[in-house]
Amino acid sequence: MASERLQQAILLLPLLLMACDVWTAVRSLPAKHHHHSDRQPPQEQVVQPPYVPGAKDAASYGGKFHISFCTSCSFKNQAMQTKTMLETLVPGTVVVLSNYPPPFHKRMLSKIVPAIQFGGIGVALAGEQIFPMLGYAAPPAWYNTFRQNKFGAVASCWLIGNFLQNALLGTGAFEVYYDGDLVFSKLQTKRFPTDDELRDSIGKLLVRKTGTVY
Repeated sequence: MASERLQQAILLLPLLLMACDVWTAVRSLPAKHHHHSDRQPPQEQVVQPPYVPGAKDAASYGGKFHISFCTSCSFKNQAMQTKTMLETLVPGTVVVLSNYPPPFHKRMLSKIVPAIQFGGIGVALAGEQIFPMLGYAAPPAWYNTFRQNKFGAVASCWLIGNFLQNALLGTGAFEVYYDGDLVFSKLQTKRFPTDDELRDSIGKLLVRKTGTVY
């Protein structure tokens, strides 16, 4: 009896982890606040740029610095460090951070993966009830593998699904723009910029645009 309860608890563990992930995502959503007329709303620093396939500055805004980076690649810390450096280099400037969007077909595929992922988990946990509802007299032969190791099947679906989503959404991008002009591109150089080369490139660009030496 105790072993059966332990097995049930092990099978429910991935579902509890998924529930925790959903709860964390909901908690991370910005809350809606009602501001009085004499209070200024906080300035939004992270925005989602419009995606224009093939455009030279598809993810660029004008009149400010813009760092467009891969959020699913854990580049947030590097982006914040670069933002601080730019604000120090050009006092009073605005530095906007945003996610660099993957191609349209990869975004669409990333939305399909969770459905397949949760479908696989559902089949692993309740295939004996699902297949008769679909008109099968008996579960297919390949289902025996799932039935013999339900915990392994659920864990595999969860890990493979997350890996595929990260692979589809990851662009590896870290692009720095100023006023629509590309200052640095990790997609082209395959590396992050150094502070010195950013200072040099931005200094030359600002001299050309404003005639001011920084």
